[in-house]
Amino acid sequence: MRNGTRDGVQLYKCMACGRQFRGKVYLSQRTLWHDYLEGKQTMSELAASNGVSRSTVKRILVDVSIAWSNPVCRGHGMVQLDATNFGRNCGVLVALDAVSRKPLYLKHIAHERTTDYAEAIAWIERGGYVVDGIVIDGMQTLFSIFKGYKVQMCQYHMCAIIRRKLTGNPRLPAGRELKALMATLATSDRDSFTMAFEAWAVKWADFLKERSVNPDTGKTFYTHRRLRSALASIQFYLPYLFT
Repeated sequence: MRNGTRDGVQLYKCMACGRQFRGKVYLSQRTLWHDYLEGKQTMSELAASNGVSRSTVKRILVDVSIAWSNPVCRGHGMVQLDATNFGRNCGVLVALDAVSRKPLYLKHIAHERTTDYAEAIAWIERGGYVVDGIVIDGMQTLFSIFKGYKVQMCQYHMCAIIRRKLTGNPRLPAGRELKALMATLATSDRDSFTMAFEAWAVKWADFLKERSVNPDTGKTFYTHRRLRSALASIQFYLPYLFT
């Protein structure tokens, strides 16, 4: 509420904590962190609900410091594993229960290494949690490391991989058709998606084999290398897309 003025500037008082401040709403770091983490609000939503800019919310949240120890979890379920990098030599690896969304494991990492993923699963299992399967983001060596488990390739990451290869607006008809096919991935079953993909590969087989000549060296190379790379990625991950 308003609480008088000082030097012509309006003063406010927070009725919850008693803090007095000048001209703008005081945002509690603890409240923002709780709403962001537990309330599952985005930074943009928090900014709108508090009447401040998104950069203000981000500046407050970036200073949050919490003590974390990996919990000992019981039960069983699918484990989602993913790493996020925040810059050079700075990242975090997180394992979540796929249904409850509760964290099973967290580790700060400098680089994304397969040994960190293996360590995460080993730690979770030592605590008594039974891993029914693992959802991963596409690091290809992980599929051999976790060959003793049911492994699911994250469909979102699959689409992101193909989008990087095709761009958001493919120029070639073959690319546009493949982009449209990938848009159906989340709503398809194994058989229908596999049939549609194989039909696309057969239709454009000759096109994908086209070669061009380097005028400087005289050597030939595949003309549509990015499309061929997208094809190879889907062929590799296809056995894991509907685990």
